[in-house]
Amino acid sequence: MQKFLTLIVFLLYVGFCKAQVNLQKGLVAYYPFNGTAKDESTCKNNPVVAKISYGPDKNGSKNKAAIFNGKNNYIQIPNHSSLNFADSFTICAWVKVEDFYAGPCHGNRILMKGDEDYQQGNYFLTFDDNAYTNSRNCIIEKPDTTHQLFYGPVNGKVSYLKKQYVRKNKWNFLCFIVKGETASLYVNGVLTLEGENDASSFDNADDLFIGKMNHYKFPYWFNGALDELRLYNRAISAKEMNLLRRK
Repeated sequence: MQKFLTLIVFLLYVGFCKAQVNLQKGLVAYYPFNGTAKDESTCKNNPVVAKISYGPDKNGSKNKAAIFNGKNNYIQIPNHSSLNFADSFTICAWVKVEDFYAGPCHGNRILMKGDEDYQQGNYFLTFDDNAYTNSRNCIIEKPDTTHQLFYGPVNGKVSYLKKQYVRKNKWNFLCFIVKGETASLYVNGVLTLEGENDASSFDNADDLFIGKMNHYKFPYWFNGALDELRLYNRAISAKEMNLLRRK
């Protein structure tokens, strides 16, 4: 009887262990911004430039989030094979927008790997008024600051399932997930955008920039705070996303 009970406990333990979520699996970059911009993943994708300051995070803890002033603050991380993806990847981060870029086309790049908007193999996390203005954001002089939406690289048809317009001084947890032919954006755990992905890979030779796009005419400076930035070389699950959100 004792051996039988021991076997049952062992099998339950094995099943429990298999059910555990491994948030380190496929993690190629992790920036908690606890007073430093160093990558705390095993890949060590550390910056060569970290021209930023530090401020309070979503919980009000001092010097626990990266602050970008929307003018000249940015982080530059050298290109590495671990930062180039096949047809699946994930970007998650806590983001607080403090103002909107008013330069040409009104873009706001939270991060981008790729030096051109339409470059093959680029990826990014961004927000702007492009969707609301029916792609006329490069024609309209001033940005529409009340109708800006978060999004990532979607190459085919896009559906905004729930339009959560960006509000200043509010922390949002963003997860942009590409899984094969589907690209999805979650804002605070809610699916807000879903679209087609027809790119075979997200692979280029450019450095990863956080806080802007590396383009002399369209820098798309980000003005706000960023925290707990994670990049995965796989599509994370809904359970994993919600665990990250609760951290």
